[in-house]
Amino acid sequence: MNTNRSWDGQLVAPWGALLLRFDAATGQRRAAQHLDYTLGSAVSVTTDAAGSAWMLADPNSRWRGIARLGAADWNVVAQASAPGGASRLLWRRADGRTSVWHLSASGAILGTREYGPYPGWSPAHLAVAAGDGGTRLLWQHDSGRASAWRLSRGGDLEASAEFDPPGQEFWRAAALAVGADNKTRLLWRSTAEGSARGSAQVWRLDVAGAQMESVARYGPYAGWTVEGLSASAAAPDNASNLLWSHRDGRASVWRLAADGAHLGGVEYGPFPGWGPAGVASGNAGNDHVLWQNLDGRASLWTLNPAGGIAASAEYGPYPAWSPSLLAAPLGPGNGPTLLWRGSDSRVSHWRFSPFAEAVLGTDEFGPLQYP
Repeated sequence: MNTNRSWDGQLVAPWGALLLRFDAATGQRRAAQHLDYTLGSAVSVTTDAAGSAWMLADPNSRWRGIARLGAADWNVVAQASAPGGASRLLWRRADGRTSVWHLSASGAILGTREYGPYPGWSPAHLAVAAGDGGTRLLWQHDSGRASAWRLSRGGDLEASAEFDPPGQEFWRAAALAVGADNKTRLLWRSTAEGSARGSAQVWRLDVAGAQMESVARYGPYAGWTVEGLSASAAAPDNASNLLWSHRDGRASVWRLAADGAHLGGVEYGPFPGWGPAGVASGNAGNDHVLWQNLDGRASLWTLNPAGGIAASAEYGPYPAWSPSLLAAPLGPGNGPTLLWRGSDSRVSHWRFSPFAEAVLGTDEFGPLQYP
């Protein structure tokens, strides 16, 4: 093996697990390496100059999610939809710097804003508020603390607040979402081993993002792990969605009230080789679920308000590419967006029709290797 290339990147999935290495050209599995990092952990791996793709699986080699390590200086951490069909991408550099890109509805780069580095802090997630068009940015600290930033539409810092984790240890701020009430929801995930692993909390913050208004606690549920949180700007009841995955491959999509109370849920699977990767709250109750297959395929579902599968479409596999981040549409007439990661740190941003039955456009960015 030619080990003359050292790749620095960031884990974009939250599990301590196996990294399964796949050949960039053929897609064949080549090696496995055990890692035990949480979401946002920086990692450094030496690999061959040809490049390879990395897939995250649990210790039993069951699919759990995609981790991407790249040869570029910058790697995408999260994406979010913005008003008018626009999007925003959150990038992180190995030295801790963070950049938020503003994309138009056609995928053109409208502008970028850079922040940091801030010692001990790493960007973890972002969302966009339909009410003011501003970005909500989530930071994680090495100590377990979280910081929620409120940015203007242009990216200026308007307010920020820091929060201690729910417990003494083994909790991590995993995601945030903004509801139709313009209030931020903050998802905390338990990273403890054993029975406490299947625990989660959703905090609802006030409009300013500085004070906690309500707390909803879930679990622990044996065998289950919370995967993501999403909210719809079009939901009149300020509802949101929570995605859970089970170690056997099942998925459960919950509907939450404005204060996080569990209103109900629907369970799916298991489907051999497939695992749930993301949830996106849609318009008019038509939510979306992203599934990933071990062979690199993606399946995007659109659900009806009762949780039934209204439509589904499958994509790939594409050599050296993996489906990764799903974002909810922001406003009527817009569809979800899906981010694919390339083995060389390129990203491909796909825009879908409202029911995700058609791809409206794609744009490719990177790899970014500028100072």
